[in-house]
Order: sequence, then C-alpha cells, then structure tokens
Amino acid sequence: MTGKKKATTGILIFFHGNFSLIKNKVKIIQEILSFKIIFYSVLIGILCGFGAVLFTYGLELAVWFFQHVLMGQPAGTNKFSSIFQTPSIILPYAMLLVPMAGAFFSGILSYFAPETQGGGTDSIIASFHHKKGVIKKSIPIIKTFTTIFTLGSGGSGGKEGPIMQIGAGIGSYIAQKLKLSVKERRILLLAGAAAGLGAVFKAPLGGAITAVEAPYKKDFELEALIPSVVASITSYTLYCTIFDYSPLFTFHSNFFRSPASLLFYALLAIISAVLGHVFILILKKSKTIFNAIKLPIYLKTALGGLLVGGIGVYYFDALGLGITTIQKLISIPSYLPLYALLLFALLKIMTTSLTVSSGGSGGLLIPCLFIGAFAGAFVGKLGMQIAPEIVDSYEPFVLVGMAAMLSGIANAHLGGIIIVSEISQGYGLLAPLLFTSSLTILLTSRVSIYENQVENKLHSPAHIDEIKIKLLEDKKVEKENLSLNQSCFVSQNETLRELMKKITRLGNTDFIVVSSNKNKKFSGMLSGIGLDIEDIKEIQDIAVVNDLEINPTTPVIVLGESMLDAFRKFITTPYNKIAVVEKEEVVGFLTYDHFLTIFEGNA
Repeated sequence: MTGKKKATTGILIFFHGNFSLIKNKVKIIQEILSFKIIFYSVLIGILCGFGAVLFTYGLELAVWFFQHVLMGQPAGTNKFSSIFQTPSIILPYAMLLVPMAGAFFSGILSYFAPETQGGGTDSIIASFHHKKGVIKKSIPIIKTFTTIFTLGSGGSGGKEGPIMQIGAGIGSYIAQKLKLSVKERRILLLAGAAAGLGAVFKAPLGGAITAVEAPYKKDFELEALIPSVVASITSYTLYCTIFDYSPLFTFHSNFFRSPASLLFYALLAIISAVLGHVFILILKKSKTIFNAIKLPIYLKTALGGLLVGGIGVYYFDALGLGITTIQKLISIPSYLPLYALLLFALLKIMTTSLTVSSGGSGGLLIPCLFIGAFAGAFVGKLGMQIAPEIVDSYEPFVLVGMAAMLSGIANAHLGGIIIVSEISQGYGLLAPLLFTSSLTILLTSRVSIYENQVENKLHSPAHIDEIKIKLLEDKKVEKENLSLNQSCFVSQNETLRELMKKITRLGNTDFIVVSSNKNKKFSGMLSGIGLDIEDIKEIQDIAVVNDLEINPTTPVIVLGESMLDAFRKFITTPYNKIAVVEKEEVVGFLTYDHFLTIFEGNA
C-alpha cells in the first residue's frame, strides 16, 4: 500500500473523528457552511422555477401545435388555444406520423447527449451514485427539447422526470462552477431535482421527500432533505405565482368514512402491485428488444413513436402526459365502463414502455399516477356496485391508487403519499393512503422502475468513506487479529549484531522496543529506515539497542479499543506498525494491511 493512499485515507478518518472533539470551536464555521448551502438552494429554486415555467410553456406550445393543429384533438385548456385561433389542419395519417416525427426529432437531439434518453430520474440516480453528482452542462437544455418533442407530439410519459433532470443539472452546474465538494455537489443535485418536481406537481414537500428517496429502495438522503425542501418551496412559489396555486387534480370526495372499506383498499393494493410488476416487466422487455435493434437512436425513437401512434389511433387518451385523462376519470363517472378501466391501465403501460424504452424522453412518475388512478377507479366502482353501503364514491380510490403505485414501484414510500395529499389539497385520506401504500410496498419490495436505485447507503459509492469509518468503529482490536512476528520486536539490551540480523531478514523496517524478551513492557519505537548501517557495523558488538535513538512517546493501542481509535493513533505516527498492549505488556502489533482488510470486507 502506497504512502499516498495511506495518508489520504488516514487524513479523512482522522479529521472525521477529531471533528467531533472540537465541534464547539468550529460551530461558527458549521453555521456558515449551512447558510451557504441554503443560499445556493434558494438560488437553485429560483432558476428551476423559471426553468419549469419555460419548460411548461414550451410543452404547452408543442401540444397545441402537434396535437390540436396537426392531429385535430380538442385544445381544451391549452394556454395557446386562446392566443392562436388557428384551425386544425388534420394531416392524413396524423395519428401515426406526428408521434413518429416528434420522436424522430427527439432522437436526433439525444444522439448527441445519450443521457437525455428515457425518463430522466434514473440518470439522476446514476449521477448521484457513480458520477460524483456531475451532470454535463448541456443536459438541461437538450433534455428540455427532447421532452418537448416527445411528449408534445403524443409520446407517453411524464414531464416530472425530465424537469427533475433539468433541475438536477442546474444544481450540479452551480456546484461545479463554485468548485464545491463532491458531497455538496450531490446535495445540490438532489435539491435541483426536488425543485423541478415540487414545481410541476405543485407539491413542494412531496417533491423534496421524493427527491431524497429516489437514490435508494429502502433509505433516503437525510443531509439533502433541508436543501431540497428550501429549493422545492422556492421553485413552487415562483412557478405558482406565474401560473396559479390550483391543485394538479380536482376532487370532490377525498375523505375516509368507512373502516370496512379497507377491505377494498387491500384489494387495490394487490391489483396495484400486480400492475406494478407488469409495468416493470414490460418496460424491461421493451428495453431489451430496442437495445437489440441495430439502428441509430433517432430511428429507434421514430419506430417507438410509430407504434405509440398505432395505439393512439384507437385509444388516444393512452398517449401524452395523461393528466387530462386522469381528470376526466375523476370528473366524469361514465367516462369508461368498469371492464375497460384495467385495460386502459395496460394500454398506458404499453405506450409508456414503447416511448421510454425506444429512447424517447418522458418521465415514469405521472404514468405511475395514471395506472394507479385507473386501478383505483376499477376497485372503487366495483365496490360501489357490490357494497354501496360501504363504498359511496370511487374518487378516494383514484387518489389512493395513485399513491400506492408511486410508493410501490418508484420506492417513494413517503413521497408518494405526501405528493398525492398535496395534489388533492387535503389529508382526509391519510389512513387508507398509509394502509394501501404499505401493502403495495410489501408486495413490490424487490422491484423498481429505476435500474440505478440501490438498496441503501451501504450499497452506494457516495457513502463509501462513511461505511469504512463505521466498519472500523464497530470492530474491536482483538488478539487473534494481531501480528506476532518476533523479528519485529527488539529488547532494550539486545546487541546491535542481533538487530543487524533482523534488518537483513526484514529490510529497513520499524521495530517495537520492549524492556526484555521475557517482560515485554513497551519502551518505544525504533525506525530501521533511518539507521546508518555502516556506523552500526563498527559498534555492533559493543552497543545495544538502548544506545540508539528510541521514541518512547509513540502512541500505543490498548487491547479492546475500537479499530477506529486504533487507526487514528496509527496515522499520527511515522512508523509502519503500532504496538498493541495489554496491562502495559506488548501482545502484538497492527499494520496498515490490517485496516485495509477491514475496508475490503475481508475481516
């Protein structure tokens, strides 16, 4: 092991440990650093808020042009329908050609930035774990246009994944320009993702919690929580000031009234889990198929767009964002018959898988909401038919279904519940939300729509140094782990001739000096590296070890100490080994290899 590597790891752990000892003296510095991160979080929130506004306008314009002007779909509440009184052209075969064309243009752009392909959230997670929080500065701009082309032309996906990646890119860029540490860069990356999600969902708290949950299946990034909340609230406030504070969906019945209805919510959890598994399976199979096709990315996305358009010819509401379709489901009880609700959920799975797996740009969270909403409507309407005295409205099931799907396969365990509560502007369904989401999480605990999610912090390269420290802290110095090479010990009265023999066998190493070979009381350390061999040869028969320069003040390790405390002492010495004592008698020694063994998981 090189001295440089020893010093690097040693300094890290040494300062980590001593920080706790002098924390009172550096309290002001901590406060300054905390204020710095909060200030940057506000800045990121402002930039992401404006970014979300521009992104929303761009997407609305694309939807108006592609879907209303070219495809003849109703303009609805589109912001540009009242500005441009343009009649629909309705191109021949528009339902097939428009999604294909939009996907083709998206593919051309993503050819130059492969990270912009797909949902966006998974790329954020990969950057967090494996790229030290670095996102190329071109990604937010290219991602904006690839998403506008994909979703505007009818591709199936959500706008939340792309805006999260755009926000994460802004956070990463600021951290890079300011030359912040890797840890701070990762925090600001998540803060940017939270800002984007909190704005477009109009759910600042849910956006922040979902962002810090995203890297893990069963954990969350606690240190990024406050910066994420600050950035998300800032972005949300700016976004809603420019648009409005109305919720994403309008509900008329969002209260829990009957404990007996929990039976139906349990059924909803089972159906949500099954649909979640199906979604992940089809998504992965679709990726495998498209990856096997030997075509440029822009032709793959065009093919995906063509197939999506083919479904749209018959079921247009399974295309696009799906937010309007969810509101139709809520507001129009007769929108679809009971048997068609699960079919529509499956169609959304197909269109989303084709869009995202072919390389198109679209998020996966809103499709999760869509699938969960239709599953909830199915169970709610079923309950109204067979037990009207228990279930008097299907709307609560729509909400709960959305949260269950989001919490389950996206592993947004708390974020999913809070997002759905915020988009409905009420916590009247908290009991069934917790109940159904918990059951769905149990049934989907081994799967995730995000390939780069890891189990917890122990599996993340982002926390490798913390893991090393914890490993050392939990392990004690024990006799069976010590080195006992007698050649590394010399007694005070040992002749220099004997010392020379040991140097010949071991090379220029360091020696532990003991009082005698029988009574091994620690006397100090002797550096064999600095010894002048020629001078020693002249006096080797008349001088003893005690005549040399011995360092009696070198720290020693007491048997039973933690390996972390032992390592702190070891790195403060100039020697390549450190003595371990029990009742002042040396019982062995440790070298850097002992600590390295623990780091590598072989202890």
